[in-house]
Amino acid sequence: MFRDLDPLMESRGISALIVPMHEAMHASFRWLTRGAKVTRGYVVKVAQRDPFLVAYPMEREEAAATGVPVRGIHEFGYDEILRSARNPGRSRAGE
Repeated sequence: MFRDLDPLMESRGISALIVPMHEAMHASFRWLTRGAKVTRGYVVKVAQRDPFLVAYPMEREEAAATGVPVRGIHEFGYDEILRSARNPGRSRAGE
């Protein structure tokens, strides 16, 4: 159940979760976002806070339809991170 997530995170010393929308992770992503039907994005769950969905501009309306708060990917400096990275693939992973 969703209400069990914060106690589980706390018991494991996890302060935040970032779940990418990826075909291998779609069940976790969809569970945290109440079934968001987007093809790309991230869901962020900070301990003791409701999750929010980070969406790309083309999918912002679909993401908003879930009722989960939505933030745009570009609010986080996404473009600058990719432009400044020596290896764009690694920059997506935060390395």
